[in-house]
Amino acid sequence: MAIVRVERSSKRGLPNVKTTPLALDAYVTEKAKNLFEHNEIYTHRVRSKARNNA
Repeated sequence: MAIVRVERSSKRGLPNVKTTPLALDAYVTEKAKNLFEHNEIYTHRVRSKARNNA
């Protein structure tokens, strides 16, 4: 079943990241940040506020 998912994801142009640390690295790229901010999922203001509350 996992092989089928890997094949499907590669056909869609999605990365096949095998470890959590590498997958988390994708969240801090400029492309990801812009995507999150554009869709109002995660903004600079929210990050700053969360950092201040920690």
